[in-house]
Amino acid sequence: MPRQLTQIRVFVASPSDLAQERQALEDVVRELNLAWSDQLQVVLELVMWETHVSPGISTDAQAVVNEQIRDDFDIFLGLLWSRFGTPTPRAASGTQEEFERALTRHRTDVESVRIMMYFKTAPVSPDCDVDQLRAYL
Repeated sequence: MPRQLTQIRVFVASPSDLAQERQALEDVVRELNLAWSDQLQVVLELVMWETHVSPGISTDAQAVVNEQIRDDFDIFLGLLWSRFGTPTPRAASGTQEEFERALTRHRTDVESVRIMMYFKTAPVSPDCDVDQLRAYL
């Protein structure tokens, strides 16, 4: 028999130094959906460039991401650690640009998106890119 589920789309924004955390998020969401979606009638969908963006042509790589993901998510989940990310023509990094888009949306309608930022506190390698680290401190 068909059932109705509420889908909550979670957009994950982070620089490349958090690949393991992004993978862990996929594992956690998969487990949550398997364990709780029937009972809660809610399913989580992670929206990430790796899974929701196909190669394309635009003014720059981040524009391809923006055009395909648009603002079609309910939660913005930002992750930062030792890198701020790669600059775009519109922001100091893709992560910052994605955050600013979500923040503009939130300021227009506070119910439109929930913004959650997390900062990894593990030690940073002494040979890290100090300029990247300074970019968001």
